[in-house]
Amino acid sequence: QAAIALENAILYKEAITDGLTQLFIHRYFQRRLDQELKRARRYGSSLTLTMLDIDHFKNFNDTYGHQVGDQVLKVVAELLSKNVRDVDIVSRYGGEEFTVISPEKTSDDFCVAAERLRKSIEDFPFEVDGKPVRITISLGIAAFPGDAEEKHELIEKADMALYQAKESGRNCFACWDESFLSKR
Repeated sequence: QAAIALENAILYKEAITDGLTQLFIHRYFQRRLDQELKRARRYGSSLTLTMLDIDHFKNFNDTYGHQVGDQVLKVVAELLSKNVRDVDIVSRYGGEEFTVISPEKTSDDFCVAAERLRKSIEDFPFEVDGKPVRITISLGIAAFPGDAEEKHELIEKADMALYQAKESGRNCFACWDESFLSKR
């Protein structure tokens, strides 16, 4: 029975994590965001959703190849995991896009963490064939309940904030602001 329990635990972990980055997969992210929103509503607390992606990653893959791109994805995933709290949920949203669910955080609270994440990627000594390459990320942040009450709205606003960070020159973060609606 112990062997079966262990095997089931291994299979479950494989079912909810991305094979390349070892982060949670999109489906698990969706489920956890539902759970964390229920918890935040129940206890009257907040949570922050951060969406981020690697700047100019398509060009990077086109230049250096997908295998090198995969190595960058792995390192970025490790750096993200190391630079958030244990209670934060880091997921691969798709492609070069990632999410961080941060319970008990407002977007103002998360600014320090967002800068730490951004800086950890920017400062990492990525190399291709012994030559340094610059990798940066852009981040968009939205919070429950201040910015959005519903899951789809929270995701949409974090995504719009991410778009704003990219429009502002990349390698930065943006917190949701109503003014983003007029820029669409």
